[in-house]
Amino acid sequence: MLDEKYRVKVADFGTSRSVTVDHTHLTTVVSGTAGYVDPQYFQSSQFTDKSDVYNFGVVLVELITREKPILLMRSEMTAIRSKSWQQHNLQGGV
Repeated sequence: MLDEKYRVKVADFGTSRSVTVDHTHLTTVVSGTAGYVDPQYFQSSQFTDKSDVYNFGVVLVELITREKPILLMRSEMTAIRSKSWQQHNLQGGV
């Protein structure tokens, strides 16, 4: 959500949990919706404040592009494969 000065406000605490001030992350079993979950969370099993920033960015891109993040990921992979194929051909490949 945005306030009257267009500052970001966190609106959903459906999976949140209180921790003490000295804890900077929460280690959990990895779960979440593909495309929305912070890739570092998959590697480390740790939620951090950076995970929230990543999730906000995903939702922001979804709002701007009107596409689900998993579709954007597939498009990006297709573009990467296409570029690799082009480079392979330019280097004398098949």
